[in-house]
Amino acid sequence: MERGKSGNGVEHLSTAEYKAKKILEEAENKKAETEDYTEALTQAENGEFAWSKGGLKKQIVALTAENADLKKRLDTSMGEVLELDKENKELKEYKVKTSIALTVLDRLKQEHPETYREVISQKKKPTTSEKKNWWTK
Repeated sequence: MERGKSGNGVEHLSTAEYKAKKILEEAENKKAETEDYTEALTQAENGEFAWSKGGLKKQIVALTAENADLKKRLDTSMGEVLELDKENKELKEYKVKTSIALTVLDRLKQEHPETYREVISQKKKPTTSEKKNWWTK
């Protein structure tokens, strides 16, 4: 039986059916390949190294992919750490300024109680020239 010959009993697939069949076959091959690499990665992580050339290649590919993923996650984490460090420094600076302001207010309360009451009784929040307005936090 040959394809395309008249009189043969082979049922021909439509173009769409043929393409769908090929896509499914390709997906199954990819899935099997992925499972092979997953198994190779698991074996390598457990210290079980392959002795065949193909097995070692799969383990190397799997480990390389895992390494790339870990590098990406590390870069993301380091970016977050640097952002948190920057925020921490800003908060420490704010804490120092606040401490100084409280010391000044305490001194004002002791030395000039009337002026202190006037300052404290004001309802208006002070304006700030910094990027962040700490009063709104």
